[in-house]
Amino acid sequence: MRSLRKILYRTITLVLLMTGPAACFFFGNCPDVLPYFSIQGLRMSNLVYTGQTTAQRPYKWRAVEDNEPVYWNNYFVRTYFESIFHAQYENSNGYGLYALDCNSNGERGSKVGVDTMYLVTLQDYNSQYLQNDTLNNIMLINDELLNIQDFKNFTDLSKYTQNNSDVIRKGYFDFKLTEPPLNSNDEYRFKLIFILKSGEEFEKISEPVRLTK
Repeated sequence: MRSLRKILYRTITLVLLMTGPAACFFFGNCPDVLPYFSIQGLRMSNLVYTGQTTAQRPYKWRAVEDNEPVYWNNYFVRTYFESIFHAQYENSNGYGLYALDCNSNGERGSKVGVDTMYLVTLQDYNSQYLQNDTLNNIMLINDELLNIQDFKNFTDLSKYTQNNSDVIRKGYFDFKLTEPPLNSNDEYRFKLIFILKSGEEFEKISEPVRLTK
């Protein structure tokens, strides 16, 4: 009976190794490179630059609270890509592509680059940009916002699309505006339209925010 249990245990262990994530390690199915991500949608978060840190908030920005007035030049929006992660791998027979669990952090970026994007105001923003106008001319982008110095490094849209035309390198980007709103303390919402080189198009509307000047 004891020998039978040992055989059964070894058989189950072997099956798990052959079919589970460990198979990637033992049989070389894991790619040598980090995997990619595929964009499925957008998620937006209103943030405010504070210039201060706390133990609970180690960064110099935080999420905007409901109905909180925010100075317009300290306001920015973080846009996350809702993605699935995958690794492109060709098997030993040369057939097919497999989605592996070995690495799933998407550090090699998206396989499809960005074509363009449009930022649309859903209210009259100022005298130059009315409801449903595109704000691309007063929109700056940053996909390297990690510390206080990076807050000064927002650039125009054309640089972002140029740098990410073949591969979208980061899973998020931030945008802010270069002009103040017409009315202080009014509520604003923005719609982002993001278009890939493949023709896929994604839209997302930001949560309302009260901007001051």
